[in-house]
Amino acid sequence: MCIRDRPLLRSYANLQEEYKNSNGFGYRSQIKGVLKGLGFSEEDYGKPVSLLSGGQKTRIALGKILLQNFNLLLLDEPTANVDMAVETELFELLHVMSADITIVVVSHDLGFVSQYVESVICVNRRVMVHPTAAVTGEVISALYGADVRMVNHRHGLQTVK
Repeated sequence: MCIRDRPLLRSYANLQEEYKNSNGFGYRSQIKGVLKGLGFSEEDYGKPVSLLSGGQKTRIALGKILLQNFNLLLLDEPTANVDMAVETELFELLHVMSADITIVVVSHDLGFVSQYVESVICVNRRVMVHPTAAVTGEVISALYGADVRMVNHRHGLQTVK
């Protein structure tokens, strides 16, 4: 080794340290772990995104978020314009994810999301926080000042006056 090689070696050592600190050696394992956790099989790993279903594309988007190690996930109507199967799949996934990160979901479908959440924040000129079990038609009616039609996806349509 000659003297003129020392800056090059120092630069190489710095780049190697940066690569290590950026999870360069473990990123593939981390990606595979997230994909597995999102319900993908190894056969899915090489598929073009264009061949994936809508639900799979949604899970891929959530996987990208998970790989960034956020502590909070804010979702505004994440299931707008998706079918019931994808909606169910997404909320089941969010429910599992909620063990590791805080998730806030804006939804107008209280009857559906209440089976997946711990508490509900109702907003109408004031904010009311309720445990999910405490959200009844009467509570919603009192908050919004009108009769409410609630669809409980497990028990059908209920009208509350």
